Amino acid sequence: HAEPAVVQIVYDRFRLALKRLLRLPPNIADAELQIIASKRLGAKEQSFGETLKRASEAAQSAKVAPARALSIIRDLEAYEQDFGIKKITKT
Repeated sequence: HAEPAVVQIVYDRFRLALKRLLRLPPNIADAELQIIASKRLGAKEQSFGETLKRASEAAQSAKVAPARALSIIRDLEAYEQDFGIKKITKT
């Protein structure tokens, strides 16, 4: 089951990009990242925090349902677009 590994990769990439964007230290905790991103980027603190928690838990889990993994990845990618980390390309 590769789902936890895939979530881990996307989650790590998201955290790295967000920390770079906000110029934060590499070892910042999710709770602190959540607060800072909410203040500086306008994320809804509760829903953003829930997404970070779901991603962290799934990445550390032994097994994650494929639908749940996909949902988490889509949520992280939506935040990447909202925060300007990932540009939307039109085809």
